Amino acid sequence: MKKLMLSLLSILLLTGCSVNEPKDKQNGCAFDSVDDCEAQVDDVMSYQDFMASDNVFNELLMSDILLKIENKETFVVYFGFEQCPWCVEAIFVLDEVAKNNDSEVAYVNTRVDDIDLRNEDNSDYVQLEQYFKDYTAEDNRIYVPYVAFIKEGEIVGVNEGTVDSHDAKQRVMTNEESEQLNSIYNELFESIK
Repeated sequence: MKKLMLSLLSILLLTGCSVNEPKDKQNGCAFDSVDDCEAQVDDVMSYQDFMASDNVFNELLMSDILLKIENKETFVVYFGFEQCPWCVEAIFVLDEVAKNNDSEVAYVNTRVDDIDLRNEDNSDYVQLEQYFKDYTAEDNRIYVPYVAFIKEGEIVGVNEGTVDSHDAKQRVMTNEESEQLNSIYNELFESIK
């Protein structure tokens, strides 16, 4: 059973998370390039275990997020997926900060069954891309982890990736970087109160 699980996870990792990534994009996952975004098997297991545990994340579809925006709700949404090494690190920090702020976080899994849902054939993604266009890279793509803070249907802040000095392809975040990300998230939570 373990061998089967490891084999399946290895296949998942081969799909990666980056396509047409800008050369200067260093702190988040884009689309399908194994070289640019590949979490280790242990990290994926950690992510899966975490998402199955008691945490602040409530998994929703992209269409659910569009409805929340249309209904002018105040909420936090996290876009990510388990093979993204930046996501693996960001979820733990975001969970801690959200708990300290007595908040839940909507979670949109951007990769399901090896299919990246961030594509032009997905009309919900295209609408989200338009909604977030002033808060994304030049190519208007939503790189993950992407955490948006929305107040009454309006974007008040976004954090894409982790922190500028962190490259998850090279190493895990330092304590200082984790504290910096914690501060970023705390400040953004304050913006929606």
